[in-house]
Amino acid sequence: MRSFHAPHKRRKVISLILIWFFSAGLGTVFHLTDVLAPAERLLLDHKFLLFQREYERDDIALIAVDASSLDRFSSEFNLYWPWPREMYGMLLDYLNEAGARTVTFDILFDRPDIDRLDTEGPVSDRRFAESIYSSDNVVLAINSVPATGEDSASGKSMPSGNLLQDIYRHAIPLKNRHPDIPPMRPVNIPITPIQLAARQLGSAYVPTRHDGVIRNTYLLMPAAGGVEEGLHIPSLPMAVWLTGTGPPPQKLPDFSNGRLHIHNRSIPLQPDGTYRINWYTRGGVRDGTFPYYSFYDTFRSSLALMQDRPDRAPLEADLFRDRHVVIGASAAGLADIKTTPFSALEPYPGMEIQATVLANLLDGEFLEEMSGTLALLLLWIVLLPVIFGIGALRHVTSLSLAVILPLLVITSGLAAFALVRFVVPTFFFTVSLMPGIGATYIYRYLTEERQKKAITSAFSQYVQKEFVYRIAEDPGQLRLGGQQKELTILFSDMADFTSISEKLEPQELSAFLNDYLTEMTRIVFDHGGTLDKFIGDAIMAFWGAPIEQEDHALRACRCALAMQRRLEERSKEWSNMGYPAVSVRIGINTGPMIVGNMGSRDRFNYTVLGDAVNLGARLEPLNKQFGTKIIISEFTLRHIRKMGSDETGLKVRELDRITVKGKSSAVTIHELREA
Repeated sequence: MRSFHAPHKRRKVISLILIWFFSAGLGTVFHLTDVLAPAERLLLDHKFLLFQREYERDDIALIAVDASSLDRFSSEFNLYWPWPREMYGMLLDYLNEAGARTVTFDILFDRPDIDRLDTEGPVSDRRFAESIYSSDNVVLAINSVPATGEDSASGKSMPSGNLLQDIYRHAIPLKNRHPDIPPMRPVNIPITPIQLAARQLGSAYVPTRHDGVIRNTYLLMPAAGGVEEGLHIPSLPMAVWLTGTGPPPQKLPDFSNGRLHIHNRSIPLQPDGTYRINWYTRGGVRDGTFPYYSFYDTFRSSLALMQDRPDRAPLEADLFRDRHVVIGASAAGLADIKTTPFSALEPYPGMEIQATVLANLLDGEFLEEMSGTLALLLLWIVLLPVIFGIGALRHVTSLSLAVILPLLVITSGLAAFALVRFVVPTFFFTVSLMPGIGATYIYRYLTEERQKKAITSAFSQYVQKEFVYRIAEDPGQLRLGGQQKELTILFSDMADFTSISEKLEPQELSAFLNDYLTEMTRIVFDHGGTLDKFIGDAIMAFWGAPIEQEDHALRACRCALAMQRRLEERSKEWSNMGYPAVSVRIGINTGPMIVGNMGSRDRFNYTVLGDAVNLGARLEPLNKQFGTKIIISEFTLRHIRKMGSDETGLKVRELDRITVKGKSSAVTIHELREA
């Protein structure tokens, strides 16, 4: 067997290594082709939905141009969208009086105001610009789009002259540029008087990719036509954050190591240079992340303040103190409702997306993600023990490993996200582990499972089921050699078998003997014994191996009593069938024995050897001398009592001290009977 198992183990190791390379290689293909990215994005969306969290600060407020404001301005003031610019100026004056830290308009003022009956458009624009200039904390939105190569080189289709220069005075110089962020071409820009009055301009552009769901945005974008100077247009929330953080530091911001380093922030970026938004909870007016206030109510509060009638103000002015106020549209008719991971729960206004990014910057809490290289390395490392564990462990244990491991990956990924907003590529790990687990099970089925079935079928007739399962799980036990253990041996023999055989025909004798041995063997197995062999009508069995049994002596004694009881029951049936009366003598001994596979390399038996075995064999025929049916040695009785075993049902009577053949010292023997 030694010559068989060595090649078998080598083949097994080689097969499992090949499965490891195949599975890890498939995971590498998944990583390089990014084929699992859509599913990974959807899973991340569901993580945000599952683990929503509150924005714990109270420094952002949203003023919404909502449907109610549109209706009430039209019905009460006969004002229709777009509203006069001087209304925004009045609102801005009110917010500054209230102590707002910054005021951001997520509204494009890219065209001059129109003339109305009571106010000319230029006058309305000038009043708004004056309010902006006196505030010195206003950030205005511009709209920009990725520039083509021609645009970047020539400035085609971009604002020109002084207007472009005015825009880029708000741009931010960077130490370097990100190679994958496209230059941005401004397309919708506030008119000159309003633009010049603003503290900062920010791009409201948010890229929509893949399935149209907004997950990422740009924070700083190279300015088309100003790339050579390293000028970058800030996003709207970045512009607000920079406005609120004071003067720029001496050190220029830069992109390096997959992060944007600016002021006191190190912001993780995606490989394409976008920032992955760290969402809080569902958007909207009800139970959203940020408090919403109606534009109408805020404007009426500003009128009440101007008229010195604070009792008529719908809102308290202190609501906006030290807050970053974002003004934008939430009415569906104004087409600023965006698709986000939370869109299934609540409409998500564009200004709330900008406010969420601003909150991330204020918090300094960003989504940290496991790098693709680290994920791939971990996959290669984890797959090796998983495949070899499933390939080598017992079936139940390996099945538990196959089930628990993916669950552990999923729960670990969920826990990391819920606790510290760390993104583990859960779907990548789960899907990449499955081929290795599946291939290993297929290999086991095609090789070892078939071998186990063959072993089980061959040995189940001769040994107890526990031994069959042990051999099936570890065929390496089928090797020559043994170990010394304390065991209990039982020998049984039919009295006067020669005379019985002479009275029966060969066919009758065979049927009778098979019936008798089947009954006795079943009792041995029922008491956890291992059948060693049949010697004609004699039975040799032992307890304590291959399965450890502390009470092996007690088991053997109870087995002997059960065999005698069953023999009495069957004797009546056999008598009715014409068989002669049967009596069986049993000898039991406990002691150190060599147990294992004994024989040649081509044929062997699992058996026991040693002086203790010989003593057990000598005890069985002594029953004839003492007129007993079961004799046990002092060693067996001592073991039962030493283990503190329950002796219920046992009755022991000392017979004699004898010296058996081959032994120099006497041994006390006892009769064992039913209590």
